[in-house]
Amino acid sequence: MRKIAYLSLTFTFFVIMIMGCSKDSGAREPGGKQVDDGSKRLKISMIVPVQQGGGWEDKNHPTIKYVEDKFNIDLDIRWVPGGNDYKNTLNSLAASKDLPDMYYVDEPVNFRKWQKSGAFVDLKPYLEEFPALASEFPQDAMEVFNEPGKIYGFPKYTMKYSNALWVRKDWLDKLGIPIPSPEEFTIDKFYEISKAFVEQDPGGNGKGGTVGFTNEFGTSTGLGKSRNAFLQAAYGIAYEWKEQDGRLVKMEEQNEEWKGLLTFLSKAYQENVFDHNFATNVGSDIVALVEGNKIGWEIAGPSTIKKREEALKKIVPEAEFVMIPYPPKGPKGESGLLVTVQGRGKLVLNAKMEEEKIYRILEWLDWWITEEGTTVMKDGPEGEIWEKNADGKIVLTEKGKQYEEQISLLNNWLFRAADDNFNIHGWTPEEEQYDAEFQKAVDQYPSEWRDAGDPYTIDSPTFQDRSKDLAAKFNEGIANIIAGRKPVDYIDEVIARWKADGGDKIIQEVNDSYQKQKAAK
Repeated sequence: MRKIAYLSLTFTFFVIMIMGCSKDSGAREPGGKQVDDGSKRLKISMIVPVQQGGGWEDKNHPTIKYVEDKFNIDLDIRWVPGGNDYKNTLNSLAASKDLPDMYYVDEPVNFRKWQKSGAFVDLKPYLEEFPALASEFPQDAMEVFNEPGKIYGFPKYTMKYSNALWVRKDWLDKLGIPIPSPEEFTIDKFYEISKAFVEQDPGGNGKGGTVGFTNEFGTSTGLGKSRNAFLQAAYGIAYEWKEQDGRLVKMEEQNEEWKGLLTFLSKAYQENVFDHNFATNVGSDIVALVEGNKIGWEIAGPSTIKKREEALKKIVPEAEFVMIPYPPKGPKGESGLLVTVQGRGKLVLNAKMEEEKIYRILEWLDWWITEEGTTVMKDGPEGEIWEKNADGKIVLTEKGKQYEEQISLLNNWLFRAADDNFNIHGWTPEEEQYDAEFQKAVDQYPSEWRDAGDPYTIDSPTFQDRSKDLAAKFNEGIANIIAGRKPVDYIDEVIARWKADGGDKIIQEVNDSYQKQKAAK
């Protein structure tokens, strides 16, 4: 209890410190670009969350020097490991009244709380002078988690689809099964193929050695946010929330839809088609199945599936995954593939800054989204990191080879243009330039399945306090049904308990926010 109380007090202090530092300063009126003629050398501080490998320890990194010289600035970059380390660092900086000029906020609840305290610059009036920057990102990504009429940060662009369904083509070929067309690919066809993998054993694993399809329970409700979420979509179950008849419907209130899916899954479990370890699996267990030649399906993006296939080929040289870009249709023709919510993380500007700094940063970001800016921020400066050889082909310089794993850190972790090729460099082999093509392939089919309630759950205290516990109890209930310990109709009891324990209150609070924000638009 002491630890919980301490953390609570620490967080409260964090919010108070932000309010004390920045109250009301986010609502300033812009003075116009003439405020900054670019002649004064400005120091711009930032904190950047990074993953494996860390940040640029070399303060003379070619990209840093290029940006500093171009915009007459000195960059003071602090690189911090993402996750809890990053959260704690923001806490500490707020307590010492030393938040940087630019930083990334990736928790919507905190983003909303801090914007109300005046911690961030309201960018909307400034963007009138930067039309390209104002129109670079989808409007909903710019607006999400902001109060109506306000823009407090720039979204870090992500691709629309992160995953698709892939199947072992070599297994299909062994069994004489063609890849189903969009019209043929139903949930029954998916089951038929999965069962053939188990019973006809194209992987040569022996009886009981092959899994038809699998799952991993996460902290989200149901079948998780990515793996096999397409099964929920096929039965009309929301991805957490969906808009219906002028309100938001929570997936836990869809009794009949759950009965359809649970009937399907319990049959699959009984016939040994659905993995009996579904309730205890974690991500590494699924990877072991895929790379161990034990399963014929995978849910992944193209770069991930390439890694899986390379590992698999060490034991099965002929192994080949191919993408089926359209998810299977359910009994009523419904289908869906998970669509990434754009704008959950925001690059924000500190409202304490002098206005000339605000304009200088916006000039930088406005250049960043151009072709020239994106090339520099993603690939580094020409002549320093890369060059063109006699054939006109882009190759890394000797210096570039030293920096190869750390060339695009700011473009990866802080900000970038709305371009699906953000992982592709000028020297990337053509056969590895697949991200944009992957998006186009999947986007040909009407398969979007998105969380319509995500922007509104931050206004539900009950959701913030109770959603994970409620999800765990709900998952326990559906796991018991799938494994045959409870009948399918038991879902009615599970849903009734979920509602009574706080679900009804969540539904009310989220819908209140939804209706309020709809009315304000």
